[in-house]
Amino acid sequence: MVRRAWKEVGYNPSSEEKRLNRDGRCDVALELLGNKLDDAITMRNGVAAVLSRYRDKNRYNRVHKALLALSQTRDEVSRLHLVTTNFDRLFENVRQDLDCGSNSYIAPLIPVPKTFNWDGIVYLHGLLPDC
Repeated sequence: MVRRAWKEVGYNPSSEEKRLNRDGRCDVALELLGNKLDDAITMRNGVAAVLSRYRDKNRYNRVHKALLALSQTRDEVSRLHLVTTNFDRLFENVRQDLDCGSNSYIAPLIPVPKTFNWDGIVYLHGLLPDC
């Protein structure tokens, strides 16, 4: 995905950035890209463009389903407590398919992390719009 984002914004990465990407340090590689561009919005738009090409409702997998199941509280209220750095809509798609009636909280508007205060998915890095 990082290589596609580099191509999307017309960026030629350094050997260090390529190594970071190969080593699975995608977050650092993208942060460096955002720092080297005039604004981070260009990088984010590039990543969003790449991800939107793969936005197929059925592309979520059993791991997404399992994480939602594991994030359910076991009390009488059964709240969902999931915090993610993902900004794609895959958890939203699973939530809709499984008819989980919880909320979505998108940074910076996130709830106070008290067990009784929130029910839903917290997106720390934002959430792509539903197109």
